[in-house]
Amino acid sequence: MTKIMEKPIPSFIIVMVLSFIVCNIISGIFTPFFTSISPDNPLVPGLIIGALVTSLIYVYIFKIKGFFSFSKFNLAFILGCPLILYILASLFDSNLIIPTTDALLIGILLGLSPGISEEILFRGILISYLMKFFRNSKNIYIILIFSALIFGLSHITNVFMGAPLDSSLFQAFYTFSMGIILGAVYLRTGNIWIPIIFHSLIDIIGISFFNSQSMIIQTGFVLDIVSILTIIVSIVCIVLGLYYVRSTKHDEILEVWEEKWAN
Repeated sequence: MTKIMEKPIPSFIIVMVLSFIVCNIISGIFTPFFTSISPDNPLVPGLIIGALVTSLIYVYIFKIKGFFSFSKFNLAFILGCPLILYILASLFDSNLIIPTTDALLIGILLGLSPGISEEILFRGILISYLMKFFRNSKNIYIILIFSALIFGLSHITNVFMGAPLDSSLFQAFYTFSMGIILGAVYLRTGNIWIPIIFHSLIDIIGISFFNSQSMIIQTGFVLDIVSILTIIVSIVCIVLGLYYVRSTKHDEILEVWEEKWAN
C-alpha cells in the first residue's frame, strides 16, 4: 500500500474514492439524528460530520500541516470578497421570501452542510493532494482548473434527484466558476476557512431567502435577469481566480505548499 500511495495516479484515485465513501458512510450513520430536524434532507447535515472525520483521517495518513489553519486570513478574506457578487445577483430574483425563524435555522443548517463538506472534499482534500505530487509552477493553473471542473461536474448529478438537465448544466457552470475563485483563494493562502465561510453564506442565503434547493428540482433554466447576472459574475470570478494565481504569485503559492507538505 505504501508503494501505491507514492504513485500519483493510483493514490489520487484511492484518496478521492475513499474520501467520498467514508464521508457518505459516516453521514449515513448520523442521518437518523437529523430526520426530525430536516425530514426532507436528513442526509445533508450528516455530510458535515462525514467531511470533518474524512479530513481528519486524511490529515493523519498524509501528515499535512495546518489543514485547518487560519494562515493569511486577511488576504484570504479580501481575495474571497468577489463571491459576494453571487449574493448581490440573487437579490434581483422575484422569488425572494422572508423565512420564519425555524426556516432560517434549517436554512443555516442545510447551507453549512455543503459549505463545509464540499470545501473540505474539493478544496481541502483534492487541491491539497494534487499539490503534494504536482506542486510546481507549470501545474498550478492545471490543478486549479481541474479541481474546479470536478466540483462543477459533480453538480450535474442533481439530474438523478429530478432536476432538469438544463438547470443542472447551468449550475455546473456557475459552480465551476465558484470553484475557480475558491480554489485560487485556497492555493494562495492555504486557508480553508474563508472558502467554507463564503460558500456557506451563499448557500444559506439561497436556501433561506430564495428556496433555491426546491427551485432547482422543480424548474428548468430560464434566461432572466438573475441568470444573466449570474453568468456575468461567473465570468468575472473565473478571470479573478486565474489572476489570483498568475505567474508572479507562483513562488508565493509554492512557499505555502512547501510548508504544508514539509516532512
